[in-house]
Amino acid sequence: MSDKPKRRWYQFSLRMLLAVLTLAAIGSAWWKHRSDCLERCHLHAERNADCAKRMFGPYSELRNNVWMDLGPAFLTATISNGSDSYSYHLQTAPTSSGYDRWFLTVESGKLPEAEQRIQKELIHEGELADRYFHALWRPWERLWIEETP
Repeated sequence: MSDKPKRRWYQFSLRMLLAVLTLAAIGSAWWKHRSDCLERCHLHAERNADCAKRMFGPYSELRNNVWMDLGPAFLTATISNGSDSYSYHLQTAPTSSGYDRWFLTVESGKLPEAEQRIQKELIHEGELADRYFHALWRPWERLWIEETP
């Protein structure tokens, strides 16, 4: 007879159990981080598009939101109110996250206060969407994202 008893196939060591549990915990934590980052990226990309829609909201021919889905890659507006006159250019650019990021460029004059706030929000939401997308594979960057402007 042999001195050493045969090991059965369902026996395992405590070390193997801890290794499997550790790998499962790391995998589920990464999956949760990934889903949170994608959700936040999508949210901020939608807010960026909503800001672009608000820039052209007062104009009746653009109110039906068709211009964002089917429309041009850029829109230009020139507004004159008495002595104040300003012109801006609203354009979109594809990003690595798959969402279109909207940019507002002032061509001439100075934007009124309300449009300046929308422009700041437009820039901020676009940057947040990009940051959350880049934090997918660099989880430490998610710790440094500040959502308040």
